[in-house]
Amino acid sequence: MVWDHAWDEYRIEAVGIIAPAANAEWTGDYGEALDLLVSKGERLSLPIFDCTMDGRALA
Repeated sequence: MVWDHAWDEYRIEAVGIIAPAANAEWTGDYGEALDLLVSKGERLSLPIFDCTMDGRALA
């Protein structure tokens, strides 16, 4: 999951596997983005990564 500056939304997609080009999903809501991320990871049996500033622990 990354923040897509072009769309000003979170982009959730499987990377590095053979998948249809339409596998990317976008949403502006962080909670919904996390739900989509976990769902996609479970569905494809892949590890999930939140690469956004929201997903980082700040000291």
